[in-house]
Amino acid sequence: MPPRLPPLPALRDFIHLYKLRAKKILSQNFLMDMNITRKIVRAAGVRDGDWVCEVGPGPGGITRGILEAGASRVDVIEIDHRFIPALQHLSQAAEGRLHIHRADVLKTCVGEVWRENAKILGDDVK
Repeated sequence: MPPRLPPLPALRDFIHLYKLRAKKILSQNFLMDMNITRKIVRAAGVRDGDWVCEVGPGPGGITRGILEAGASRVDVIEIDHRFIPALQHLSQAAEGRLHIHRADVLKTCVGEVWRENAKILGDDVK
């Protein structure tokens, strides 16, 4: 059984707590409905024990779903410094399973943070 996350504030509260707003120039959108984020994670095939690299996690909505699915390691690459405190909050709750990389994914050697058996999950999952 995947490790459970401790109770966390609702994503909407997280966004309010850290005073986050989506930036249109960065094409940011916040998925508030955890039912939708869980469906995205299921569609991506994330299972217990997987290693996942997520690009542009924002405040961590899909990241929560990935952790809930039981991924043993989640590496997130986020360029926007405003999301780092919220992701750090989530990282503490994930007890070492969430690793934050503040970087531009286009200038990052993903091979350094991504393992052979990982699944890649980004904003354009279909």
